Amino acid sequence: MKTFKDTRFGDMTGKQVGYGIEVYNEDLDSLEGSPEVIRGNFDLTDNNLTSLKGSPVKIFGNFSCYNNKITSLEGGPEIVTGNYDVGADNNLTSLKGAPMSIGGDFTIYGAEVTSFEHAPITIGKRFTCQKCKNVKNQVEQIVQYGIKADEYWTDEGKFLYKDIEEKIAKYKEMGTRITRYRDWE
Repeated sequence: MKTFKDTRFGDMTGKQVGYGIEVYNEDLDSLEGSPEVIRGNFDLTDNNLTSLKGSPVKIFGNFSCYNNKITSLEGGPEIVTGNYDVGADNNLTSLKGAPMSIGGDFTIYGAEVTSFEHAPITIGKRFTCQKCKNVKNQVEQIVQYGIKADEYWTDEGKFLYKDIEEKIAKYKEMGTRITRYRDWE
């Protein structure tokens, strides 16, 4: 089993680094030994990860982990100021563990999720969930979970926040509280 500390970066447990880290196509199985804070991008594309456990807590940049075998976002970064890209070729079945807020885009293209429950409630730019065949009534779920982004790219079409802002307000007026919490461990 290959861990992060087996890469050219070595054991960075508990460290803060002021640069981006790319560990792609290295048959990585575990993030054990990764730094606590990265001030730059963290790219884990094309590995064998099944979990984000051991991932940095804060990434001041973009986070990419597509083309792995991840089933949930639990153990992943709590703060991502740039884009958060789970992308294609993962086995993502739940958004549990996603940060509450993301500074850039949140992309779960081709995921096996069945619901937007646990999605970030604030996305700085675009929420992309296309080719997510198991998520029914995507626009309705975006409203139900109060997911705010500048724009949305879904299997039901592309639209802006201003297009659904009134629906979210009506949903709240009906006495339905839009709540969101994170299961902190």
